[in-house]
Amino acid sequence: MWLLDRPGVESNPYQQEPFQYFTQISYLPQRLPWTPYPHFHEGEFEITLLTAGEFRLELPGRTLPLRGGAAVLIPPRVAHSIQYASGDHFEHHAVRFRDQDQRCQQWRALTREGVLCLRHCARSDAVRDLLMIIQTLADENGNTIDARVQLLAQGALELMEEELRRGGEIVKISNPVYANEILTYLQQHIHERVTMEDLSRAFHLSASHISRVFSKTYHTSPINYWIYCRMRAARLHILKEDMTTAQLAKSLAYHDVHHFIRAFEQFYGCHPDRYLEESREFADLLWEPSSV
Repeated sequence: MWLLDRPGVESNPYQQEPFQYFTQISYLPQRLPWTPYPHFHEGEFEITLLTAGEFRLELPGRTLPLRGGAAVLIPPRVAHSIQYASGDHFEHHAVRFRDQDQRCQQWRALTREGVLCLRHCARSDAVRDLLMIIQTLADENGNTIDARVQLLAQGALELMEEELRRGGEIVKISNPVYANEILTYLQQHIHERVTMEDLSRAFHLSASHISRVFSKTYHTSPINYWIYCRMRAARLHILKEDMTTAQLAKSLAYHDVHHFIRAFEQFYGCHPDRYLEESREFADLLWEPSSV
């Protein structure tokens, strides 16, 4: 697994033309040890290149079956997740870049009506090779997006743009205006109890309507998504080793530590105290709302 997560200006020192503000370049060579849940990026486009395996791309109100060789261009604020389907070998790459000034005009034009999906990318091997070279360079330069990384990543984007323009199909999505607001609300309320009645009061909609719309849009229930958000937060604290299991349970508004441990074991397949040892190969992957 490899994740070049560089959202700050200090990590992107190369600012000359041609320039694209890359915020993340990642390579995932196997199935994650947790269930990916929907997330969206604020002001960032994402290109996902699937190079091996069979997947389901879950979009608001849509599910697309995809296999190795496919590529997807996802615009800002479109919630998505990539689920693993059949098979034992999975591999995918992702590049995120920021929508700023006029530099993303062509990408905005391509995704004006929805997500752009390419079922078979003829240049997937070439793009993959460029991204793997970037991985090697990043290992050498302290994970900085310097001139070499910037130009190689820009070349990969240009190859992908040509392919997406030539063979991409628009996938229209169903995304009510308030749906992402509910998603954000749940992300921001992981340290307190949240019920469907709380959501109903916050958004002035009936609990049944919220549940129905949220489940149709994001393929999971609001409460399951809230549990996901708490599990993500728990994982980050465990990686930082800054809280005990009892402190985590209290911080994330669980009734008691045993309830928290059961929820953690159901999600990650191990006790919180054993997570670092059980998932050491994934320990460097910071799993934020804007990440995988």
